[in-house]
Amino acid sequence: MSENFEASQKVQSEAFEELTRIGNQARNSASWFYIITVSSLINSLLFLLSWNLDFDMGLAITQLIDGFAFNLASEFDPPISTIILLSGFVLSILMSGLFALFGYFGRKKYAQAFIIGMVIYGLDTLIFLFFGDFLGVALHIFVFLIFLTGYQRLRKLRLAEQEGIEILLETPSTKIQVRDRKFWRDLLAAVLLLILPVI
Repeated sequence: MSENFEASQKVQSEAFEELTRIGNQARNSASWFYIITVSSLINSLLFLLSWNLDFDMGLAITQLIDGFAFNLASEFDPPISTIILLSGFVLSILMSGLFALFGYFGRKKYAQAFIIGMVIYGLDTLIFLFFGDFLGVALHIFVFLIFLTGYQRLRKLRLAEQEGIEILLETPSTKIQVRDRKFWRDLLAAVLLLILPVI
């Protein structure tokens, strides 16, 4: 009886340790949304100050916005040109802030934040690919995989909440494979929601 109780306690302890480890990994992955936000804001600020420097880990869309605003502003005289530049900067801030929201909700264990964030960041990667910035593409793929890992860790946490933490110590099962299919279905749905309004 005592041996069974000790064995059960050991399993519970190991499962809690695994739960803590997975939770930390999910939160760390979500924190990368903040890194994207800061990198994008720095890029916009450097562009506004006419510094020829940028961080490819930041969003390509904000760089496009900044470039478009700069070219449009060059067609006008102050104060209109200044207003255009500041408007572009504000729009870039809003786009960057969106990723800060993903980071916040991702750390709060909202899987949707990871899914939508990955879709947008994946589409952002295509901008770098279009312009032949392969360093930007490589960095975006690297960060995308971090987000994907975070989502997978979060899915494990949800599974543990539903079926008990001991399942974290078990080998992958059909249930997890079903959740894999659900992830790709959710990802496809998010892509369609973003693309269809544009089409």
